[in-house]
Formats: sequence, C-alpha cells, structure tokens
Amino acid sequence: MNFAVIVVLALIAAVGAVSVLPCGPNDLYLECGSACPETCDTLGEVKPCTRQCIRGCFCQLGYVRNTVTGECVKPCDCPPKTTTTTPVPTGAPCS
Repeated sequence: MNFAVIVVLALIAAVGAVSVLPCGPNDLYLECGSACPETCDTLGEVKPCTRQCIRGCFCQLGYVRNTVTGECVKPCDCPPKTTTTTPVPTGAPCS
C-alpha cells in the first residue's frame, strides 16, 4: 500500500515538472497568461483579444517579445518596424 502511494506521488511530481517550461531571460512561467501578449510587432497597437488563460513563458513587466529572436526585450530595444518606404522607430530610446 505504501509503495502505491509513493508511486502515485512520484508520478504527480514528474508530470508537474514536465509542464513547467524553461523560460529565457526576462521571461516567467505563468499558468494563466494572456492569449495576446504584446510583441515588438504589435507595440502600441490596440487590438482585440480573447479572455482566456494560456500556460507558458511570458515576458516580465516592462518587456515585450521580439518576434525575430523570440527574446523578451525592453520596448526601446525592439527593431524598427519596416514599412514600404522607411523604418519607423518602435519605442523611446533606451536609457
């Protein structure tokens, strides 16, 4: 009986450990993150978003996802948005 309890507890611990993703710098794992996290591409845009919980790695407060590198960066470190004619800065200069 005790062996069965130990096996069940070990399985629960293993499943819990697998579900937590290794997050990068300036990332954190959330059980209930936004379905529409802000990225360098969407910086400053108002967009509709569904209200649902998404499990995974999300940028910490003050950072956005760089869709080119996948890293969380300060908005001022986002690459410029390119239009058909000229690059457009995405944020204020970093200080």
